[in-house]
Amino acid sequence: MFTKAHGMPSQGLDNQEPHIIAKANLALTAMKSNHDDIPDAIQFMSMKILAKGDILFDMNSLESVEWIRKEGNRMEFIQGFGAMSEIKDREYTCIVENVPIGFHPSHKSTLKIESTNDLATKSIILAQWIKPVEHQFEGQ
Repeated sequence: MFTKAHGMPSQGLDNQEPHIIAKANLALTAMKSNHDDIPDAIQFMSMKILAKGDILFDMNSLESVEWIRKEGNRMEFIQGFGAMSEIKDREYTCIVENVPIGFHPSHKSTLKIESTNDLATKSIILAQWIKPVEHQFEGQ
């Protein structure tokens, strides 16, 4: 997902779909001369403007998506596309049952459950109780 920084100029993100896709593909073309590892057919295929104005892009392959997500590639693409923008990874909410009451979601160390469970680093952004601790019964 792609979003412009709040309060900043849109830098063309208010244009019609073909213009935005062309601008994104132009930024990719400019990157090809700097990278040997860029997928040959990398391309943005389509896009959808979401309710809050964010843009959800579709790329031609999973390989292209994985390549653009690499931090250095991500930053270079943003500079070519529009420096007042950012790429946001998709977030998913999930509920985990039977979590021990000793779990403290506010401690950064608790998010290390990623390594214990063979998840990618920073794949868990936030952990919280459904019911705030101050509203829980003793032992709940």
